[in-house]
Amino acid sequence: MENQITRQEFEAQTKMLKRILDILEGRESCADLSGKVVWDNSDLKRYLHISDSTIVRGRKNGTFKPFLVGKRPRYYRDDILPLRDRFLK
Repeated sequence: MENQITRQEFEAQTKMLKRILDILEGRESCADLSGKVVWDNSDLKRYLHISDSTIVRGRKNGTFKPFLVGKRPRYYRDDILPLRDRFLK
């Protein structure tokens, strides 16, 4: 019987799995270990109403400052929020 888990452990694991599914299905943005919300390119496009080429241009000129997770660029939401007025006119 040592493989059994408590009800609390089961509920905690279920909650974690639901959150992972929400992130994978795009219903929720993920957060890094510091608790900051992390966005990918699709989140930028959706929030700022911009194209892929605008994101590439923004990375080149320093407007967007990504960090890499594997080979994929990610952005801290708090760095992007102030840019909304600049892109949505």
